[in-house]
Amino acid sequence: MASNLPDQLTEGTFKRKTSADISSSSEGDWPSCSDSSSQRRKRQRPSSLLKYTILSDEDKELESSCLESPLARNEPATYPASQWEYNDLLFLNIFYQKTPEPLENFIRELKVAFKNREGFCPDPIKLTNILKKQLEEDLTFSYDMKEIKDIRCASLKDIMDEKDEISSKINKDIQRMEINSEKFDFENQFCKELDSAVGKFALEAAVLFNSAARKFALETLLLLKMVLSQPLSFDSKVKVEETKKTRGSKKTRPRGGHSDSRCLQKDAELVYANEFYFQNYCKVFGKIFFLDEGELPMASFTFNKCLVRNRPDIIYRFYSQSREEELLFITEVKKAPLKQDTRNIEELVGGKIMGQVGAELIGQARRSAFYPNSLGILCMETKLIFVFLKISKEHAIGITKGETGKKDDPGKVIYTEPLDMLKAEDRSRMAEILFFLGCLQDPRKHKFI
Repeated sequence: MASNLPDQLTEGTFKRKTSADISSSSEGDWPSCSDSSSQRRKRQRPSSLLKYTILSDEDKELESSCLESPLARNEPATYPASQWEYNDLLFLNIFYQKTPEPLENFIRELKVAFKNREGFCPDPIKLTNILKKQLEEDLTFSYDMKEIKDIRCASLKDIMDEKDEISSKINKDIQRMEINSEKFDFENQFCKELDSAVGKFALEAAVLFNSAARKFALETLLLLKMVLSQPLSFDSKVKVEETKKTRGSKKTRPRGGHSDSRCLQKDAELVYANEFYFQNYCKVFGKIFFLDEGELPMASFTFNKCLVRNRPDIIYRFYSQSREEELLFITEVKKAPLKQDTRNIEELVGGKIMGQVGAELIGQARRSAFYPNSLGILCMETKLIFVFLKISKEHAIGITKGETGKKDDPGKVIYTEPLDMLKAEDRSRMAEILFFLGCLQDPRKHKFI
């Protein structure tokens, strides 16, 4: 077995069927596809990926769900990435890694893949170290979204006090940035650390960085105030009123001095922001690292007459000097928080989001700067998970021909642990990979790399 297989494939073997085999048989050794229920998620995947002699009832049910994928029907259809499940990726012999990849290893994988494609890989490590230090000094605030949400059920006075405290903290960071930008001699610093010629180009980057960092701080202040303002959807208001009626007409004031209505808001659906706002928040954060979003035509691919289309929320182009329509990476944004505190991505985001992100990575691979691999970011509220599809060129081309790939050479999606844009420590940890991508995006513009 190849050494680069996922953890769950290191024991035993399984026979991968072609689409022709699937259409002519009702039963066999197809790998498990489980994410439809809590019981299935608890199953150990390794046994479901081995060759079976006798299938249990549950294994037969899971095998059947795999064969029900639109990709297996060999009929003309349109199957948007937004409708994919993790089962569909397993059908194509593509798996998510069992545990998160350490960030250092993840960055190394990117650099190796880019070098294999382009023949070289710039490394702006000196510039990154300078600006990373500046980032840590300028943006010192740290917040936890869950803790901010919990404050919404406190008294009105407590909420107002929290807003004032947040405003004071973030405004101090903004004022510090303005003072630092006046005192800090960027040009001498860059020329000292870098070659003098490169330092002049880097000076332009420092100006961009300072402006973007201030804007990010202001956007953070707006986001947190929006969360604490807790506007309710119409349905939530109705639920609150109905619950109040069921408690009887007697008016009571709960402990803590706040109204009964405010207590009920804890379990109500709070519409503090939509996905468009979090998309904008991601874009503003990316500009700290020189990343500029762009547009590319919708990507699509066909498997077994099934047309798969995808349009990610945010696209970051790679401005190659020799090719057009190159992609650096994509970002898929969800306003939903991560499901639970775990290292398993299936438990964090669920099989549906895993399927959607995987389909988008496959669809974008042909024009990726890391071809045949592709890079993406999954944003859940303010937390970012970097995802990277590692796949052989033969496997990537085979998918467009209706082939699921060789059994001993599956594709693999590696990913990092979630990193929070709201937390200073996580912002610092993300600096190296994001500055690398920002400097890489347009070599004609950022000559300092």
